[in-house]
Amino acid sequence: GHVHAYERQHPVYRNKLTADAPTYIVSGAGGNSENHSHLGHKPGALWSAYSNDEDFGIGIFTVTRSSFEWKYLRGAGGAVLDSVTLTK
Repeated sequence: GHVHAYERQHPVYRNKLTADAPTYIVSGAGGNSENHSHLGHKPGALWSAYSNDEDFGIGIFTVTRSSFEWKYLRGAGGAVLDSVTLTK
Protein backbone atom coordinates (compact mmCIF):
# COMPACT_ATOMS: atom_id res chain seq x y z
CA GLY A 1 0.00 0.00 0.00
CA HIS A 2 0.90 3.63 0.22
CA VAL A 3 0.18 6.65 2.36
CA HIS A 4 -0.81 10.27 1.78
CA ALA A 5 1.19 12.52 4.05
CA TYR A 6 4.08 15.01 4.08
CA GLU A 7 7.25 14.91 6.13
CA ARG A 8 10.61 16.68 6.07
CA GLN A 9 13.36 15.16 8.12
CA HIS A 10 16.38 16.75 9.76
CA PRO A 11 19.73 15.57 8.43
CA VAL A 12 20.45 12.43 10.47
CA TYR A 13 23.34 9.98 10.32
CA ARG A 14 23.61 6.97 12.63
CA ASN A 15 20.73 8.22 14.78
CA LYS A 16 22.33 11.63 15.38
CA LEU A 17 21.51 15.03 13.91
CA THR A 18 24.39 15.69 11.53
CA ALA A 19 24.58 18.90 9.50
CA ASP A 20 26.15 17.32 6.40
CA ALA A 21 23.83 14.28 6.22
CA PRO A 22 21.01 14.05 3.66
CA THR A 23 17.70 15.83 4.29
CA TYR A 24 14.76 13.68 3.21
CA ILE A 25 11.44 15.14 2.07
CA VAL A 26 8.43 12.90 1.49
CA SER A 27 5.84 14.88 -0.41
CA GLY A 28 2.93 12.49 -0.75
CA ALA A 29 0.03 14.76 0.11
CA GLY A 30 -1.19 15.59 -3.39
CA GLY A 31 -4.59 14.18 -2.54
CA ASN A 32 -6.93 11.53 -3.84
CA SER A 33 -10.21 9.84 -3.02
CA GLU A 34 -8.59 7.67 -0.33
CA ASN A 35 -7.98 10.78 1.81
CA HIS A 36 -5.09 11.05 4.25
CA SER A 37 -3.19 8.37 6.10
CA HIS A 38 -3.28 9.37 9.74
CA LEU A 39 0.02 7.96 10.84
CA GLY A 40 0.15 9.60 14.22
CA HIS A 41 3.36 11.48 13.42
CA LYS A 42 5.26 12.45 16.52
CA PRO A 43 6.49 16.04 16.05
CA GLY A 44 9.05 15.57 18.83
CA ALA A 45 10.82 12.69 17.08
CA LEU A 46 14.55 13.33 16.66
CA TRP A 47 14.49 13.06 12.88
CA SER A 48 11.21 14.86 12.14
CA ALA A 49 11.57 18.55 11.23
CA TYR A 50 7.92 18.84 10.11
CA SER A 51 5.12 16.40 9.33
CA ASN A 52 1.55 16.85 8.19
CA ASP A 53 -1.08 14.17 7.63
CA GLU A 54 -4.06 16.55 7.63
CA ASP A 55 -3.61 18.90 4.65
CA PHE A 56 -3.35 18.18 0.97
CA GLY A 57 -0.57 20.21 -0.57
CA ILE A 58 2.09 20.73 -3.19
CA GLY A 59 5.84 21.29 -3.14
CA ILE A 60 7.70 24.03 -4.97
CA PHE A 61 11.46 24.18 -5.19
CA THR A 62 13.88 26.79 -6.45
CA VAL A 63 17.45 25.83 -7.34
CA THR A 64 20.38 28.19 -7.77
CA ARG A 65 24.10 27.52 -8.11
CA SER A 66 24.49 27.63 -4.35
CA SER A 67 21.14 26.70 -2.81
CA PHE A 68 17.98 24.61 -2.95
CA GLU A 69 14.83 26.19 -1.51
CA TRP A 70 11.82 23.97 -0.80
CA LYS A 71 8.32 25.11 0.16
CA TYR A 72 5.33 22.95 1.02
CA LEU A 73 2.06 24.78 0.40
CA ARG A 74 -1.45 23.92 1.55
CA GLY A 75 -3.56 22.95 -1.45
CA ALA A 76 -6.53 25.01 -0.24
CA GLY A 77 -5.43 28.64 -0.14
CA GLY A 78 -1.70 28.21 -0.79
CA ALA A 79 -0.39 29.02 2.72
CA VAL A 80 3.26 28.00 3.24
CA LEU A 81 3.19 25.17 5.79
CA ASP A 82 6.89 24.26 5.69
CA SER A 83 10.05 25.58 4.07
CA VAL A 84 13.75 24.94 4.12
CA THR A 85 16.81 26.27 2.28
CA LEU A 86 19.82 24.01 1.84
CA THR A 87 23.16 25.46 0.72
CA LYS A 88 26.39 24.03 -0.62
